[in-house]
Amino acid sequence: MKPSIIFVLLSISLMGLTACDDGKGAESASDTSAADTSAADTAIDLADSSADLTDTSAADTSAADTAIDLADSSADLTETSADLANDTGETDTLDPSPLDPEWANWPMPHPAGQNPALPNPASYDVSRSGIVLDEITGLEWQRSLDSSTYDWEGAKSYCADLPLDGGGWRLPSVIELVSLVDTSVTSFGGLEPPTIDEVAFPETPPEAFWSSSPAADDPNTPWGVLFCCGGETGFADSISQLARVRCVRSGPIGPDVDRYTTPAEGTVRDRWTGLTWQAVPSESTLGNPSSAASHCSSLQLDGGGWHLPTIKELQTVVDRRQANPCVDSDVFSLAETTSPAIFWSSSTTSGANGMKARGVYFDRGNTFSIDTQWGGYGRPWCMRRDGERTDPIVIPPAGCDPTAVACLNEQVVDSPFFDTASLYTILSSPSGDGFSAFVPMGDAGSGHPFVYGRFTDQGLEALPLDDLTAMQSQRWHIAFRDHVIRLNSGVSGPSCVLGAELPPGTDFDTLTSAPTDLVFEAESYYSSQCALTPDSSGLGTPDTLTAGYWTNPGCLRMTGAVYVVQLDDGRQLKLTVDGIYPTPTQNECQETGTISSPIPPNQLIFRWAFLQP
Repeated sequence: MKPSIIFVLLSISLMGLTACDDGKGAESASDTSAADTSAADTAIDLADSSADLTDTSAADTSAADTAIDLADSSADLTETSADLANDTGETDTLDPSPLDPEWANWPMPHPAGQNPALPNPASYDVSRSGIVLDEITGLEWQRSLDSSTYDWEGAKSYCADLPLDGGGWRLPSVIELVSLVDTSVTSFGGLEPPTIDEVAFPETPPEAFWSSSPAADDPNTPWGVLFCCGGETGFADSISQLARVRCVRSGPIGPDVDRYTTPAEGTVRDRWTGLTWQAVPSESTLGNPSSAASHCSSLQLDGGGWHLPTIKELQTVVDRRQANPCVDSDVFSLAETTSPAIFWSSSTTSGANGMKARGVYFDRGNTFSIDTQWGGYGRPWCMRRDGERTDPIVIPPAGCDPTAVACLNEQVVDSPFFDTASLYTILSSPSGDGFSAFVPMGDAGSGHPFVYGRFTDQGLEALPLDDLTAMQSQRWHIAFRDHVIRLNSGVSGPSCVLGAELPPGTDFDTLTSAPTDLVFEAESYYSSQCALTPDSSGLGTPDTLTAGYWTNPGCLRMTGAVYVVQLDDGRQLKLTVDGIYPTPTQNECQETGTISSPIPPNQLIFRWAFLQP
């Protein structure tokens, strides 16, 4: 007989007393009397945040009385009203605009220093008073918290009225809050550090925080994130309950186009997160995440390279506008026969009985934790990150013979170069007659490898190359690190990708072909005596062919320069860089030539398109 699937009522106290599911037994919060308003009014019931996936016998009345059968609870789910969330479909324009915050419009950050390393290691800039800039997502966060708790409407008003740094703040969506969760923190019962970077976000309590996201089946039960117990996601009983608030500002800017593409049969790629998913996950139910991970590693779909997502990555495909299942049914199929929509992740957290496995229930989108010793009843939904195919991507032979790179020893010292590939990626999406691209950079400086990319008809694709291998490879066309952009030619690489800057005032949008008299050059930022020719930044970085895209009056101001890049196969493309700071900071730099608070350049946003022959 199949194990019964039950779900544990988990009442989370926001006054520091946190009750968490302890594994095999179902644990519920006790009733709160009318007189006990201090606890009742300050609790957010993340009821769906823990699913006990163990066997339950009819005699086990202690568990049965405190459990709700998920099969029964899902019958009450209703169709999602279209007015509960913004429409994320295509619009009449491809002009850059703020993207729907209900989705992860950026690579999902992971805790830094993990072994094995996870992509997009979290990186925060705290140089501005009271503000934390997430250098992966581009989001700006309120650093110091108000000590008060708020109901949902009060939380939204608090953020809207927050005067910090000129205002413009809002209550974050649930996926934006999830991006802050540090899953490496060992925290259980609210008695240990909160699941967040405490250097960037000091004095954060291990409590529940409001999001702006309503539950799909009931707009009066908004979602929240609990910053303890691994960082569980669940929803409140009502909008009148009280929880903590951390406000967010700004966000990615880009063309409002379909976020999903189908690069190969049976696969779905998320343009903004850089993750590729199975279009139809396996219906096999496996007893633990290890079995699910083995299933994914052996999957040969589209060249292999599949694995279980982290708990944060798995939540990026949750569509909170709908329920049962809570995914975009236009691209994914979670058709349930005998298998529930419960999916394992590769993440774990700690519990009173040891390690707990984590996953997401795709009925509503809540997360769960379960003691690994008891096993469970979940399915694998395999994914891979850009560049993780196990079979080589078929790349046509270069249109030129490779050449030895001059001054290689000097470059290894000056750059420096790294023998591991970058953990950052390239997010590419259609824009106008070409593409827009976003490259997160993390900490400014040369403390990480270059990100290497190749221009294709489908966009700019990231390649998993380390710096030393790249100096012998013709696979890549362009490389990025901080404000430096290199082409694969001359002293930069063994290929023949050439570049030329067009006259000032050239309009990027109307350019359809390169001038016939345009002179292309290879990278030549080292002299014949192997002395580096630096750019004007004063940082000792090379004077590459594209160094004219910025000036430095007191910040990195974009010049609007337009470049033509000629690839090794003779095709030509146009390219212009739109920004290197988060949008509000870049706008300030463009208007004034300075920025009010020091902030490192931590991203590249640019557009490109192939030109007519």
